[in-house]
Amino acid sequence: MIAPISPLLGSLLRPWEGFLDDLTLVEIMAVKPGEFVLETHKGEFLHHLDTRLTLSYWEGLIHTLANEQGLEFKPEGQGLLAAILPDARRGGWHRFEAMWGDRVQNGISVSVRLRRVQSRTMEDFGLEQSSILSLKKALKKGSSMLISGGTSSGKTSLLNILVKEIPLDKRIITIEDTPELDLPHPHWVSYRVPRYASSRHLSYQSLIDHVVRMRPDILITGEISVDNCFPILRLLNTGHKGFMSTLFMPILPKQR
Repeated sequence: MIAPISPLLGSLLRPWEGFLDDLTLVEIMAVKPGEFVLETHKGEFLHHLDTRLTLSYWEGLIHTLANEQGLEFKPEGQGLLAAILPDARRGGWHRFEAMWGDRVQNGISVSVRLRRVQSRTMEDFGLEQSSILSLKKALKKGSSMLISGGTSSGKTSLLNILVKEIPLDKRIITIEDTPELDLPHPHWVSYRVPRYASSRHLSYQSLIDHVVRMRPDILITGEISVDNCFPILRLLNTGHKGFMSTLFMPILPKQR
């Protein structure tokens, strides 16, 4: 659940007004001070100049997001932050990824993937009725599933559709670095592991060890990555059933 936006964060989000509401946009980026780069759903890139977007502004926004969400950000170290950008008008949030400091050209690199609530179905992903029936049957049985695809191919969107087919009496635990899943189940517990955190913070390995002792019917993680692939493999080797996740798989060009 997203906490109310503080007055400080609210003032820092003023340059974003209008863009977060624009349903024609899919991403907002910054590659240098003083400018937004806006990507439309048609793949067009628009440039919006704004003198408020100084390096000091970005430093303040990143520190504020980190502090209010209990995340670690050390500009003198790697200078990376994976967080959520609250949307006051729509009552939601968007995925925020940033690097600030002398490790990146021009001092700033930001990507905000805009989260849109859509009424999508399995048919929207090109699934035929026979495949849909098979998936629903497997979900009711608690089968494990991996959803693979390229960047922005809709992996998490499809996962959010599939989980609603899991019986509501099942105990579900989710582990994500950025909260993107939305489940209707009353026995759902959500954990968050910071993506860019020091070793003293909670790790995927220690959290998965804890979660197994909680005896979930279904365990769902965010996208399988370098940080969590080995703990997940250890989990699956124990014989645990009912695992779901997404997996990035680059889309290769067709061979002629």
